[in-house]
Amino acid sequence: MPESLCPVAEAVTHMNPSPPKLLVIGGPTASGKKKLSLLAAERFGGEIVSADSRKVYRRLDIGTAKPSLEDRARIPHHLIDIVDPDEQFSAGEWTRLAAEAVKGILARGHLPIVSGGTGFYISAFREGLSDGIAPDPDVRRRLERELEEHGPESLHARLDAVDPVRASELPHGDTVRVMRALEIFETSGMTVTELRNRPKTTGGRYDCLFIGVGMERPLLYRRIDERVDAMVRAGLVDEVKSLLNEGYDRGLVALDTVGYREWFSFIDGAEPFKTCLDMVKHNTRRYAKRQLTWFRNRPGVKWIDCGDKNAADRVLDDIGIWLEKR
Repeated sequence: MPESLCPVAEAVTHMNPSPPKLLVIGGPTASGKKKLSLLAAERFGGEIVSADSRKVYRRLDIGTAKPSLEDRARIPHHLIDIVDPDEQFSAGEWTRLAAEAVKGILARGHLPIVSGGTGFYISAFREGLSDGIAPDPDVRRRLERELEEHGPESLHARLDAVDPVRASELPHGDTVRVMRALEIFETSGMTVTELRNRPKTTGGRYDCLFIGVGMERPLLYRRIDERVDAMVRAGLVDEVKSLLNEGYDRGLVALDTVGYREWFSFIDGAEPFKTCLDMVKHNTRRYAKRQLTWFRNRPGVKWIDCGDKNAADRVLDDIGIWLEKR
């Protein structure tokens, strides 16, 4: 399948015959991506492009661990707080906006740093979106719950509404392919029918250094538990209540998020606080495990152990050496 660039990225490539430098920092939640990204941006004159499928939503602040307003004032951040919780947002849209942000950063003579834990977004930017779109576990689990609650007819009707051509090709009982078609639409913003005739679109061609941030699992899980406790002290439960009081539906993609959905039963009075708190920690650890598995399976990632207090200094030195190479 031919590969095409987003127009903004293509323009950058044509202006500069050697690919521009792009730093990518990925890894599981609570691993230290944010801190490393800020250090790299400060040292090398960078701007950060958030690769996080939940930080795009306004009002989801505490539970998504957005960078502080002070950090955002100190270092420019992009693709945070760009849509409301009830707006549809896809990986395809993120890739387009990320390409525009990277173009602007390069035009200002700064280093673009794509940083986040949504591996699917990073993959879309670097490798492209096509009919071979990688599965999105969060979307798949939500579709599976819908199948259990409403049955295969409901899923097929939803597919028929967005992609009648593909729906006509699939019997109602073929739930695997129906869910896959819906998954592709929800993650990319494009139907299977559209993707069949569309060249692969990436964020552009870059000289990319991909840093994977990790640590030993027991330490990572301890950090997750501590961060969840800190979020609760900062007002996470009130944040969830506020979103519901504003009329946002619990079934929205934005609220079907670890750290938010677990509190619904506490707010309803169906479960005690401690039970819901433990569930947030448990589900966050499971999510981090899936993230780590995804990033570990990507080729060309340079891993650092942020459990090592000297790791950040070493990797910053490596980034400096990489930037000096032409």
